[in-house]
Amino acid sequence: MLKQICSKNGFTLIELVVVILFLGVIAVVAAPKFIDFSSEARKSTIEQAAGAIKSAIKIVNLKAQIEGVANAASTELSTDNTVIELKYGYPDARNGIKASVNLGKIGGYGARSKNSQYDWITHNVSFIEGGAILPGLEFGLGSYSGDGSSTDKAPSPRTLNCFIRYIEASANKKASIIVFTDGC
Repeated sequence: MLKQICSKNGFTLIELVVVILFLGVIAVVAAPKFIDFSSEARKSTIEQAAGAIKSAIKIVNLKAQIEGVANAASTELSTDNTVIELKYGYPDARNGIKASVNLGKIGGYGARSKNSQYDWITHNVSFIEGGAILPGLEFGLGSYSGDGSSTDKAPSPRTLNCFIRYIEASANKKASIIVFTDGC
């Protein structure tokens, strides 16, 4: 009588299922670390907010032109139960821009502002252009930059290079928006 010797090569079905499950778990855990979704989300949020701000300042400027106050150095414009402070027909950098756009809660950068990670934070800035001082305002994400308190050593939006800069209009220059996303 001859005995037939069979040798088995390969994986059993159970071993194959275990290996596939193991690779699936590794992919789910490791993939987000290699694909930086949070950076793209921050960039997208900054760009969308910049678009909203641009639209808001165009609407405010058109309303100022209709009202005949577009050339006034400083005036106020009422719209939808909101008073917007204007400089040369555009929202001023300190209060007007915040009043003209609805981004949710907007707070100042600093410990006293008690910002949360869900707030937009702002930082007052000034620029010298052609001998004139132009006020500006920088918008950043609270979740990315923190509040700048002594216990929160998080950097400012400008330091991170992930923010929106609004520069107030002057007598011979329109208001402008500059978007910085290199550090997001």
